[in-house]
Amino acid sequence: MTQYPTSITSDAEAAAVEAKITTAQQELEKIRGQVRDITRGRTNAGQRMVNTYLGSLSSTGLTTLARAFPGFLKAELRELYLKNIPILWIFKPSGYANALSLLKTQFLAYLDKSGQFLVEDGLLRELGLRQAMVSQELTRLVTLHAQYRHMQSMGVKSPVIKRSTTIIEEDDEDVQPYLVDIADDEILNLINPPSVVIATDDSLGYYS
Repeated sequence: MTQYPTSITSDAEAAAVEAKITTAQQELEKIRGQVRDITRGRTNAGQRMVNTYLGSLSSTGLTTLARAFPGFLKAELRELYLKNIPILWIFKPSGYANALSLLKTQFLAYLDKSGQFLVEDGLLRELGLRQAMVSQELTRLVTLHAQYRHMQSMGVKSPVIKRSTTIIEEDDEDVQPYLVDIADDEILNLINPPSVVIATDDSLGYYS
């Protein structure tokens, strides 16, 4: 973990922080778009594989599926498949639809666990970590900016607000790649707060 002291001492510095806030918001939106695109592509790829290998149940389809994914058809799933193969390719058993739906669900779960989407999952983890870091930095900048503006509204001409902030790094073992969202209204509330509580661990100095 790394400690970074931060401060705003003038309107010029406040304006620079506002620009950084805008940049961070834009980067978050870009990351969210990338996550959506990768997730959509991952989902579509899985569905294509399901349609290819489990579009319907047949003896030929069972052989093809078993050869392509030998680890998927365990005893219970193989038995379920065999019991629901249509007779003479026409007459479907009463449980055909349910069996096919279950096999598709199990197949998708198998694809997830068997590493079929390692590239996509790796990209999503990286983007999740990056999003968490940018979101944390955005929160820090917005809070700092709000404190500075609050001091101004109190009539302090040139407040100095200093804070030591913890920033996460990629090699931190306790960092989890969860996607973090900061709603626009939350950011606006921080930039223009009805009231701001200054934490007691902040170091504040006032200069007129």
